[in-house]
Amino acid sequence: MEELWLAATYHFPSTYSLRIPMSSATHTRIMPAPGPGTVRLALIRTSIEIFGLQMTRDQIFPWIRTAKIRIRPPQHIGISSHTLQAHKWDVDQQKKRPVIQESLMLREMAQTNDGMTIYITRAEEQEDQCHTLLQAVGYWGQTSSFAQCTTISQMAPVKGEYAVPVSSLDTQHPLASYFLCFASEFRDEQCSWEEVVEEIRGREEMLQLDVYAWPLIIAHQQKAGKVLTWHPLPQKAEEFV
Repeated sequence: MEELWLAATYHFPSTYSLRIPMSSATHTRIMPAPGPGTVRLALIRTSIEIFGLQMTRDQIFPWIRTAKIRIRPPQHIGISSHTLQAHKWDVDQQKKRPVIQESLMLREMAQTNDGMTIYITRAEEQEDQCHTLLQAVGYWGQTSSFAQCTTISQMAPVKGEYAVPVSSLDTQHPLASYFLCFASEFRDEQCSWEEVVEEIRGREEMLQLDVYAWPLIIAHQQKAGKVLTWHPLPQKAEEFV
């Protein structure tokens, strides 16, 4: 049976920042686009806001956790490092009261004029719900990383044009030139609603990390930043279709 895909393209009107999992919160490196786990969590959050908790849990969550997701990054991305002023909550041990401390942090920011596309599978009867959720997502990463869904169409992803785990690539091909980073994904299709939403301690367990390769290479690099440009990935013909 042929899989039914929806492709949602997003425009970033300003800079955006998607922190690489396990990277330092004070010296943040970023991803060029969200990983599949981030996409699933964003759709669940958006569904709760639009359809309510009960409908999301009973009807939409089972589809979100089993859907195939592929992410095609923008064709050209500029990444630069910024020094920001940060405020941290701490506790004054002598006065036994909270205090605010100021410090500096480094955070990478990305900027692009090109669209990012998220591909997702869905059953035919779920197309309207899926369309609504994809269109309603207003940011990826930080809440200040605004995004606008510009188009949604019925289109399947093209092999080599989306991020994949390194293990699915042709190991005979050198990968050093591609952008590699950790990304999160659901542990499996059996993750429970309680793990994902209600049990905070279970959130780390239901997500797994893997090294993903993105169809991007570094076209130009300086000390404070770099420019990534699109380049297809060499995939094994029989895997990760």
